[in-house]
Amino acid sequence: MTMCKLHWLCVVVAVTLVVAAAAFAQEAAPRGPRGRGGLQLMSLQDAAKLLDLTAEQKEKAAPILKADAEARQKLNQEMRQAFREGDEAARTAVRDKIRALDAKTKEQLAAVLTKEQAAKLERMTGPGGAFDRFVAMVEKLALTAEQKTRVTAAVKTANADAAAKADQAAKIYQEAVTKITGMLTEEQRTKLEQLRQAQQLQASVDRMLENVTLTDQQKAKVQKLVEQAQKDSIAAGDRQARREVMQKLMESIRNDVLTEEQRSKLPAPRTRG
Repeated sequence: MTMCKLHWLCVVVAVTLVVAAAAFAQEAAPRGPRGRGGLQLMSLQDAAKLLDLTAEQKEKAAPILKADAEARQKLNQEMRQAFREGDEAARTAVRDKIRALDAKTKEQLAAVLTKEQAAKLERMTGPGGAFDRFVAMVEKLALTAEQKTRVTAAVKTANADAAAKADQAAKIYQEAVTKITGMLTEEQRTKLEQLRQAQQLQASVDRMLENVTLTDQQKAKVQKLVEQAQKDSIAAGDRQARREVMQKLMESIRNDVLTEEQRSKLPAPRTRG
């Protein structure tokens, strides 16, 4: 794994698109669907880092993404409050606001990106991109020849069906995830979940440090801490235990690795609204 090296985007920690809850026709926490078989959508913030932007594009995109991240953080606070209060009407209202924000930001970015980049962004931040990342994890498993053939066929069918029925893409991809997961052995499913947890943990660390330039020695220390946290996360019995592992990792990086100057560049802690 490599630490995130893009330091141009000075924004708060990016959050997963909450609109995923509506897209998959299921209730989910504000960060989007998680757990076995679930598709995890990529935020606009994270996707933008993978577009190979020019210096000029980065300069133009930065304020757009900064405004999006700040607005999205507020909406996620509203969503968390709505979930705590069990207010379905409020949840629906926030999801509508997030859809509107998503559309607005993508429209603004379209004026900065090439058509190819805009199409790539749309794919990465939608259910198709989430499906691509799921398949990439499955391909890391020790699949048999028969499993590889069946997975390839399922992927091809899902992409074709989603292209033909774009309004049902989320459902089609989720069903494909369930189908492919069913092709795996219990051992492979366990490994898949471990890969998912490791990926989420690494992404959180990368976002935490995206504005910090580490020395080689610091990178090695962070990597060692991440690897240990990944092992601890796998051994953790429940979500709360995994959350505690993450918190311990972040505190260790902050207090034991970074200098005071580097700590001043970290994102502000997420407030509980």
